[in-house]
Amino acid sequence: MATRYLTTRAEWLEALRSGRKTLDARPVTYEVDFLKIGDVVQYPGVETRVVDLRFYPRFEALLDYEDSSRIAPEASGCDDVKRLLEVECEAALYANGVVAIELELLAGAGERPAI
Repeated sequence: MATRYLTTRAEWLEALRSGRKTLDARPVTYEVDFLKIGDVVQYPGVETRVVDLRFYPRFEALLDYEDSSRIAPEASGCDDVKRLLEVECEAALYANGVVAIELELLAGAGERPAI
């Protein structure tokens, strides 16, 4: 089991912390190429574990099978999620495909320290 460090959109961090965002969909790049089931993924202030990895050729195919509300809980639907995912990743998107990383929030990982 390895620990990987990934970034995500600032607006999705709270959804990760609360456990509402349980899928991270992104292009397959060097950052995720070596992920394995059971690996720990740390996002800024959030620690998760990889439950499953599902690969697709493009975001359209991913969204045909995956629940878009688990990717972007605040989005208005699949088209909105697709637009959010494809921003700034067009080149990588078609080069290596995309991945749905199913996550579980690690115990206590979503809690904020007392100030």
